[in-house]
Amino acid sequence: MCARPVLLTTLLVMIALGSGLSKALAGNATMLFFVEHERGALPRNTRVIVTSKFVRIDDGEDAGDFLLFDCAKRSIFVTNSLDKRILMINARPLELPPPTPFEHRTETGGEGYPGVAGRKVIHYRLFTNSEKCLDGCAAADLLTDAQQALKEYRRALVGEHAVTAQYSPTEFRSVRDLANNIFLPARHLESGFPVRQRDMADARRQLLDYKTGVDVAPGLFALPRDYRRFTLNDMRVR
Repeated sequence: MCARPVLLTTLLVMIALGSGLSKALAGNATMLFFVEHERGALPRNTRVIVTSKFVRIDDGEDAGDFLLFDCAKRSIFVTNSLDKRILMINARPLELPPPTPFEHRTETGGEGYPGVAGRKVIHYRLFTNSEKCLDGCAAADLLTDAQQALKEYRRALVGEHAVTAQYSPTEFRSVRDLANNIFLPARHLESGFPVRQRDMADARRQLLDYKTGVDVAPGLFALPRDYRRFTLNDMRVR
């Protein structure tokens, strides 16, 4: 088996819709459908919609809560309809120094993995300081636009991840988390588009299906104007 890198915090676990950001062009979206399973939790379905301007992550419901990544602004918005708020995360410089030592390697190999859409699937294993960080399967030259957009999304979170790490005791900063979320946040996307992933906490993600050239409503990429906005820093200073 092969799963998903840990995202910012449980605050970024699929929550959000409305009306506010600039309009997106309909008819040129890629839709990705995943099933995700974390240890001790029931599997959940996740939909990712990628255009040239935005990445939207939700549970498959057009009118539900969602996460929105504005590619040009490198900003992330997470809506919460229960309290009518939007969490805003803006890309920020990485100011956390890497630990010492901090060495990385990728192992590939293994036969018998079925191809996807005629693309060869490879098995990869990511290591930092000899600790296994991620185990995955990726299809080369598959969904390259979505692959690049997800790289940018992951990189936009780096600065905020680093600030969160600085608030954590050193003993809780594992080299796995530092590599996966801060210093090498997109390395699992370097071998192709991930079709299966598993991290060392046994969180798993599998690509179930995808569609390209999908007509999507511009409203899917709009934020509710009546929601109050806040940042993680607002929460830290309380």
